[in-house]
Amino acid sequence: MMGTDCLGDPADMLTMCNKGTVTGQDAKTVVITAFENRFFKFWKKNPSEAVLDELLKSPRKNINIVPIKIKSTFEAVDEKIPEIGKCSPEFILHLAAHSTPKIIYLEKMAFSNGYCNPLESTVDFKYLLDELDEKCEQLKIKKSENMERSIDNYLYSLTLRESSQKTLLIRIPPFDDEYTKEAITSVIREVMRALTRD
Repeated sequence: MMGTDCLGDPADMLTMCNKGTVTGQDAKTVVITAFENRFFKFWKKNPSEAVLDELLKSPRKNINIVPIKIKSTFEAVDEKIPEIGKCSPEFILHLAAHSTPKIIYLEKMAFSNGYCNPLESTVDFKYLLDELDEKCEQLKIKKSENMERSIDNYLYSLTLRESSQKTLLIRIPPFDDEYTKEAITSVIREVMRALTRD
């Protein structure tokens, strides 16, 4: 073994190089939220919760997903906000269901006070949509600036207030033959890859 002031053979020195493997400490943390199923009685399963469950079945090595399921009450959202912050995530993705078929929305803004005071995500939507158009061209994915005033909006506004560049809400349509759970999960994986640049 060589000391700090010793001359040595380059071959010996190369054996001390870090091989650059991704360890648990190197993985980027992404918090993903979804509301629990019972709020959506008109669906067999809330699509956003189903996609979160699907993501957890085969996680990527370089992304540590922290799943947070939230009861559909404002009180439950208030309780979960500190938990989200404690994770020190690289990114926060909120998954929410919506009823319009055959379109996935990436929400640009949330409203903290009715229709006033919009809070905007500073995610690079052009870059993200270009990436998704290339990788997921068979599905319709659009930026939206018309967030419903709902519990999803409330959650999104609270996290946007804390960190607009690290937060995005994705609205997921009802599943069908084309917009399957697996196809939408692939879109979410591409979003994570693009936003964490992995």
